[in-house]
Amino acid sequence: PQQAGHEVGDRLVAVGATAIDPARRGLDVAQAAQAARGGSTEIVVERGTDRVHVTAEIPSEGDAPLGVDMRVVAPRVAVGFGDAVTRAVTDPIRLSGAQLAGLWLFVTGQIEATVQGPVGMVHEIAKAAQEGFLPFVLFVATISTLLGLFNLLPLPALDGGRFVFLLFEGAARRRANPRIEEAIHGYGMMVLLALILLFTIGDVRRLF
Repeated sequence: PQQAGHEVGDRLVAVGATAIDPARRGLDVAQAAQAARGGSTEIVVERGTDRVHVTAEIPSEGDAPLGVDMRVVAPRVAVGFGDAVTRAVTDPIRLSGAQLAGLWLFVTGQIEATVQGPVGMVHEIAKAAQEGFLPFVLFVATISTLLGLFNLLPLPALDGGRFVFLLFEGAARRRANPRIEEAIHGYGMMVLLALILLFTIGDVRRLF
């Protein structure tokens, strides 16, 4: 970033033709950078009262297209009790929506991402703890929200998969075959455990 002319405190305004919306929590940054992989793109930053245009080379490979890990950093602002309660409800919903949008971009190949398992999650939590108590609490809250969202996906062995059976029973007005449901959830659990093992191996390889 410094080689491209960035400075500490710059606020990202645009990557190429994409205007950056902070509410998207970096998804638009990743998408715009992904489209420019293997070439260069213009980046507009706000520096004080000025707007500065710099050119950045985007590597063709790697998990951080702009050469940095993107973390949402915002100053601490005191809010009232009512606002805090409201944000406690709306922020997880907004975060879940952003993650679903990011998952769609990843599945459709519009962005590249690294999926982490339990080891990777613990490593990231430890890094957040080193930054301070507040970053640690916020990161744990974020992980909890994402795990809750994952559990609601309509996949076997998850609560979302069970909900699909409940919808079927409500529509058909009869109980699903218990043996079939048990088999589906059982095989789903085996696949889930296999994926966890696979991601854990990937975590260990990246760390060591």
